[in-house]
Amino acid sequence: MKNRAIPVPPAGFGRPRNRRAARTAALFLLLLCCLLLKTPAAQAAKTVYPPIWLECGEGDAAQRVILWEYGSNVTFFLPAGFDTEHMRLLYYSPINAVTVDGKDYQSGDPLALSSLAGEHKIKYRRASFSLRVMVSENLPAMFLTTESGSLQKINANKHYKESGAIRLFDENGALLLSDGLEHVKGRGNSSFLQPKRPYQIKFSTRTSLFGMPKAKKWVLLANHKDESLIRNSILFESARRLKEKYPNDDQYIDLYINCQYMGTYELCQKVEIDENRISVFDLQEATEALNDLPLDSYKRFGSSQYKKGTAKGFKIPNDPEDITGGYLLDLEKPFHYPENPNGLVTKRGISFIVKSPEYMSEKQAAYISAAVQRLEDAIYAKDGRDPETGRHFTELADLDSMVREYLLEEVFKNYDVNKSSQFIVKPSDAEGGKFYFGPTWDFDLSMGMWCDGPKNNTIVSPKRLLAASGSGWLPSLCKHQVFMERVYSMYYEELLPYLRALTGLEPDGETVTLSEREDTLKASAAMNFTRWPVLAAPWPVQTGTTFDENYTYLNNWLVKRMDYLDSIWKSKYDALNAKREGT
Repeated sequence: MKNRAIPVPPAGFGRPRNRRAARTAALFLLLLCCLLLKTPAAQAAKTVYPPIWLECGEGDAAQRVILWEYGSNVTFFLPAGFDTEHMRLLYYSPINAVTVDGKDYQSGDPLALSSLAGEHKIKYRRASFSLRVMVSENLPAMFLTTESGSLQKINANKHYKESGAIRLFDENGALLLSDGLEHVKGRGNSSFLQPKRPYQIKFSTRTSLFGMPKAKKWVLLANHKDESLIRNSILFESARRLKEKYPNDDQYIDLYINCQYMGTYELCQKVEIDENRISVFDLQEATEALNDLPLDSYKRFGSSQYKKGTAKGFKIPNDPEDITGGYLLDLEKPFHYPENPNGLVTKRGISFIVKSPEYMSEKQAAYISAAVQRLEDAIYAKDGRDPETGRHFTELADLDSMVREYLLEEVFKNYDVNKSSQFIVKPSDAEGGKFYFGPTWDFDLSMGMWCDGPKNNTIVSPKRLLAASGSGWLPSLCKHQVFMERVYSMYYEELLPYLRALTGLEPDGETVTLSEREDTLKASAAMNFTRWPVLAAPWPVQTGTTFDENYTYLNNWLVKRMDYLDSIWKSKYDALNAKREGT
């Protein structure tokens, strides 16, 4: 598949038919501009059109980057390893001529700058601009192209898919991979509404990226509101330290789509049932094999609306003999429930989206709804036992996975806790059958990063418990002694040593500290926050106006959080140890 290097020009407004229409259009545009100027989205740069590129290399190894405009300034955002000694200036002929630092260039001429640092002058379209050249460091680069050469439809609808191609370069500019893509699409809920959008890519065959296990689907997290860019990565590393069964891995990259620099992104594994991800029986695949038609072509059953004690899916005629697993459930807010074809709502109003099987049959919906309800009843019971079967919640679900989910949500005070993005896996009975909580996901609004406003600012404080408060499964689990005793043990014996090493309090020679992470990302982050100038955005929480200040804020927050948890948990952990020694 050929890469599309030239993007489609943005659509313009049509000519008004009369003066009244012209005045109306002008007023509408003025109002729109006034509204947008109040948001970080209005501060985003735009591509120069007709475009101007810098290019180095040849063939598949060529890297081509479009010039971006921001007010009276324009910038070339170059990946690490870009050959700045042999770069060429390219542009469309309608520009006629480009002048850089007083020298005229024809398209294809080598661009020679005495130094990349500092400010340069560039002139095109009879206007002069201040030119800056920024170069990343330490990170590999991903170049995506879409078949249309545009992101317009993908950014307008997260379900829209478009084929494309991918090229990966290491931090030295060496080509690692060149391949076609089955699709590029958007992803996420509220994150997809941000100016810097997250994406998903899919290969036609299983592919390994940066040493991670082979898979078809990969996720590109934007981390738009996280001004440290690192919170999700801290979560993934913490989960691995706590021996999560299906841990997520990640790799930071500089992302370019259709030659346009998109920012610092976090490439990670998709949460899905797959032999190299969540390795349980694939009920979706087994169901597809038994039915003649595509599963989404069958009629739907159940109410699409959020209603307690209901489920929804598809009237699929044939089911595998064993429908006890695997299932992948995702806790979701009630107002997002209607957007998804599969789901169930418990009698207490906890809503789950069924991610897999993607198209759930009536029998499968009845089975998993009943199983989830038994677990909920056990969790809410004072003695922890399902009143109907007498089974304890530790017999129905893996205890360590429940503790791990709570601990990470609580220690890092995740804004979405007990509301969304909490996954639960149900393996088949042949695979053990116990519910498994995880993998943990979506922590960009954790660790003091986000709240709704002044009335809800306790969420960002390093003090107080959050996951244990309010209603839901986790607060109910915290009422059980066997659960909390494991919480104290896992925190002090497994998670706390990592956090103390991460923050530099007790370096262990293995953990990459926050300051070391900052150094790795600093050059890329400088480009990212030039491209997306949100460091001074009017977020509800001010975590710093510079990248460095954000790391100081995060480090201090984690230290204070550890101190607070010590004040309420340490004595209970000590008592638990004394009890163990006594027995």
